[in-house]
Amino acid sequence: YVSGDETHWRQCSRCSVKLDESAPALKDGGCQPCGWTEEVLAELTFELLPDGTYVVTGYSNAEANAVEIPATYQNVAVTAVAARAFYNKRNIKRITLAEGIIALKEYCFAKTGIESLVVPASVTECAKGAFQQCPDLEKVVWGVGLPVIAEQTFWQCINLKRIDIPDSVTSIETYALMETGIEVLTIKSPTIKFCQYSVCKAENLREIVFEEGVEKIDSVTLSYNFSECPNLSVIKIPSTVTSIYKFFFNQADSLQTIDVSESNETYSSLSGILYNKERTSFIKVPSGIKGAIDIPEGITGIPAETFWYCSDITEINLPSTVKSVGQSAFAGTNITSMTFPDSVKTIGGAVFGRCTKLKTVYIGSGVTSINGTYNMFRNCESVLESIIVSEQNENFKSVNNAILSKDGTRLYRANAQGEIPEGVGIIEDYAFENNAALTSLKIPEGVLYIFRGAFSNCINLTKIELPQTLKTIAAYVFENTSIKDIVIPQNVFNISCWAFDECEKLEDVVFQDTGNWKVIKNGASSTTAVAVDVTDSKTNAENFLGQYYGYQWNKG
Repeated sequence: YVSGDETHWRQCSRCSVKLDESAPALKDGGCQPCGWTEEVLAELTFELLPDGTYVVTGYSNAEANAVEIPATYQNVAVTAVAARAFYNKRNIKRITLAEGIIALKEYCFAKTGIESLVVPASVTECAKGAFQQCPDLEKVVWGVGLPVIAEQTFWQCINLKRIDIPDSVTSIETYALMETGIEVLTIKSPTIKFCQYSVCKAENLREIVFEEGVEKIDSVTLSYNFSECPNLSVIKIPSTVTSIYKFFFNQADSLQTIDVSESNETYSSLSGILYNKERTSFIKVPSGIKGAIDIPEGITGIPAETFWYCSDITEINLPSTVKSVGQSAFAGTNITSMTFPDSVKTIGGAVFGRCTKLKTVYIGSGVTSINGTYNMFRNCESVLESIIVSEQNENFKSVNNAILSKDGTRLYRANAQGEIPEGVGIIEDYAFENNAALTSLKIPEGVLYIFRGAFSNCINLTKIELPQTLKTIAAYVFENTSIKDIVIPQNVFNISCWAFDECEKLEDVVFQDTGNWKVIKNGASSTTAVAVDVTDSKTNAENFLGQYYGYQWNKG
């Protein structure tokens, strides 16, 4: 229903045709069809403040549905609305504030039924939760005097679609705009800081616009400003911005585009990615960016986690200027292939972590380091179809789609068949990880060390034969495999913590050398070592999974 001066009617939201126009059917001070109610002004109550001005403390007539805060009372200035003065008065539909009001105290209008509000320029204090949980509030226009939008000011104002934030505001405090209906947030202040969860759960928010004149965009560390804002896709940066705090974009998971004015002398953007002006270094890759990414010439390094869980990216093309790629740089993307040009020298650990669609990788001639903390393919859930290393590379080589050191002594990533070429002495971190096709394996003589998680999540691996040359079994080596029994060769002197983590089918662990084994709890002093009897294979299996789970096993 729509109400006019003398009639009410129904109106089509699409074509605006009027239907059933008639005079109001009044009852108990209201119109039954359209819901219009006769306005009843609140009879305000006041209290004299120590400074000689008045504060509004509430009202006395329960039927009131409108509030008009005057500039004076008994010829004395009214400067404030007291804390909780109108708290939970759902029947209050209209509030008018006179020029001269300075302070709106905590929760003063919280949980009222107001629909819109104009705040005069005289207001310089709007305290915590002043308008929180006003579900009918749709529009707020501020004067020029407000320095901050306080904690919880508009929390759960679910229909608040527009708020004109004056350029006097320098901080949006914790939960200030949380769970509002804001669609476009416009910022004018030269310096603005976003605090923890300041705009989170604003489900309708699609765009943030910083207007010309904004110079500094600040944020609290790990503030989660825009977490759970599923439709936020664009942030616009004007020419005047010279500083953006790195955590400002934190948790803006749906963000697709950061659009920087071409006139900005500090920053630039290309295909939605934020760079420095010269486009020689990354500032921020939006988490929701999609499709193929062409990194511009001039970029020399891809920092750690640059494209971290940008799950809609399907392709990343590196220019010939890139020299280094940091740890987990492409982790969580949906790229299917990667070519490292000859200019790349170092590749960080887990660079393809959880790239579950990755199939082919080419490593150029310049690469000198590919491992870092963990294997570059850590948590890739599929076995790669093709791994090729340039023949000109002096440090690495590929053999039947496996990566090895140039001299063949280190196996970095095994192929789908799980082949271990002769000459391998070290099986590197997670070299066989997630190979579901692997059911049994005989590790050749000459292998000395099996490093962390080498066979982790080879879920169908039931049988493995270890070589007599083996000395060390690192942490998580057999994690989540289906191994039932295993023989520990006599030259093994160290088995790290959690070597058999989640090996639920393990029944027998046979030690060829049963003498002088000790266990030490992870992180404990060597003086706390406890001797352990390893003569019974079934007890050994139980100890690895139970009593001495999380212990280091040492011989001698």
